[in-house]
Amino acid sequence: GSLIRIRVDPADSVLYRQRVTSPGSGSTYSSWTSWVVTAHAVACCATGALVLVFYISAADGKLYRFESTDSGATWGALVDMGDITGAAGSRVAACYMSTTQAVVIYNTGATVYQRELSAGSWAAAGAWTNSIASVTGLAVVYSSLSPDAWRIAITGTDVTTTKPGVC
Repeated sequence: GSLIRIRVDPADSVLYRQRVTSPGSGSTYSSWTSWVVTAHAVACCATGALVLVFYISAADGKLYRFESTDSGATWGALVDMGDITGAAGSRVAACYMSTTQAVVIYNTGATVYQRELSAGSWAAAGAWTNSIASVTGLAVVYSSLSPDAWRIAITGTDVTTTKPGVC
């Protein structure tokens, strides 16, 4: 299968993608294609030939996504998922559960939000109800163990002690 890599250039915040159709020891991993957008943060998830790429725009603070249905050979039009007031400290994570269910997690300041894809529609953002002083990282995975749910890891600092930790 194909290998899809996404990166933000730290020098100018430009978002790049790479597709290696048959990754192996002879692959060069040197050719990158610019999406001609700037990003604070980026996340990618895939299931089968479906690939989602999310990014928080450095230009307008919105959450955007690109979709591919052919393992990254081609990409659909950029989709604006709305203003989230994203900034340089924003983070984003994403995960597929199935071909019709996925989630994207992101933060605005110390508030973490979740948006789920179910049966082809993206739900409105829901805020995490716990408090954290700052967010330094986000990760998400789907677990089929009981109870069936998304498992989210948040790194940051505690509101009371300001000590770093994982929630």
